[in-house]
Amino acid sequence: MVSWDVHIYGGPERLAEAQTLAARINDPEGPMPTLLPDSIARVPHATFPPVSPPTSTPPPVQDIYFWRQRPAESSMTIAKHALAIAKENEASLDHLLKRVRNAGEEAADGLTYSKVTIPPTVIGGARRFGDLVAGALVTPPPPPLPDLPVAPGPGPAPGPAPGPAAFLR
Repeated sequence: MVSWDVHIYGGPERLAEAQTLAARINDPEGPMPTLLPDSIARVPHATFPPVSPPTSTPPPVQDIYFWRQRPAESSMTIAKHALAIAKENEASLDHLLKRVRNAGEEAADGLTYSKVTIPPTVIGGARRFGDLVAGALVTPPPPPLPDLPVAPGPGPAPGPAPGPAAFLR
């Protein structure tokens, strides 16, 4: 949208010329609407002209048979449909929660070695690189450490260290 002012200089006839110019700009026919399309003009301290319909296209015809051919859904049908969607959503949520729970248990088992995974057995001769990678990925739990013998504690701590030696003169 653009707003601009036109100043007409002169004597008392300038108000009549401004009103004529505004009337020609607001006229739907003629050269001014072609030069200034979709423009509305007014003189200072006056109101804008009344709004004209924006288009000459007639509104679409209402098809009364469209509404008669299709009955409205009853409230019971809508309620049953909503119940079916709610049950489907509940089943989807339960399935998602089960997957999240199982994933958490598997992660905990992997961190704590609570499930022992047995490495695959190699039958035959030399092992290949893939066997090395598989053995690294499938790790057995570490064997328990044997009890370490406890040695007797050290004796009493020695006394304080002697001070610096005296200067000899």
